[in-house]
Amino acid sequence: MKSATKFLFGTAVVICTTAVFFRGSHPAPENAVEKTPVASATTNSFSTSSAAYRETVNFNQWLAQNKKLESARNSTSPADQINLVGRLGAEGMARLPTAVLEAYMPLMKKILDGLNDKECSDFVTGRMSITDFSSRTFPLLESLTDAERKAFFSITKSAINARLDNLPFVPVSQENAKEALLKVAASLPADESKAFLHNLINLRTASNTDTCATVRTMFSKGVLLPEPFRGNLARLILSGKDGRGNF
Repeated sequence: MKSATKFLFGTAVVICTTAVFFRGSHPAPENAVEKTPVASATTNSFSTSSAAYRETVNFNQWLAQNKKLESARNSTSPADQINLVGRLGAEGMARLPTAVLEAYMPLMKKILDGLNDKECSDFVTGRMSITDFSSRTFPLLESLTDAERKAFFSITKSAINARLDNLPFVPVSQENAKEALLKVAASLPADESKAFLHNLINLRTASNTDTCATVRTMFSKGVLLPEPFRGNLARLILSGKDGRGNF
């Protein structure tokens, strides 16, 4: 299990979906503007009657009006600004309360469930670019319920603010991470448990089907774990290789 834990810390199965979804838009050329607000570097491809459209508009307005975010910019490139939003969100995840990360887990499960095995495996093992992942998953915001969409954007905002405010990291120890993974394994039938642990350790070389099944198991079973295991697993998956938001 030491190898499995080390792998998860090293690859971070899920990066912040701020980068995933909002790097999927088409940025304007670098020389198109003198100084562009962060929000204008994102586009809204949803129908105007869509709830996802309205939530995206609200999110873009929030980005444009965020003075701390404006101060953090060191580039006028729209692409760089979108990357900044994604990076701040990713680094901010590790600073959020555990309960917030737990609420994020079911949202990510839905997103991964919308991918086929190859897409899921390519993303998990780093073979899929963020651009490709975003183009495939951006429409999945439509599949979320109104409450889930609001939670998605709310948590994304909280993560960005947590990084801008430089809140302290909330680490998870390797021992606690290992215990959470073992709890997931223990919740499975004996043969599935053995396969889960084997594939977890060999996630980079497992088949697409086995890789994706292993990750989906972590999400589907992880959200059902009792505390503190559920929270520790959420933090392991969402807070990066060192628990400090570094992916």
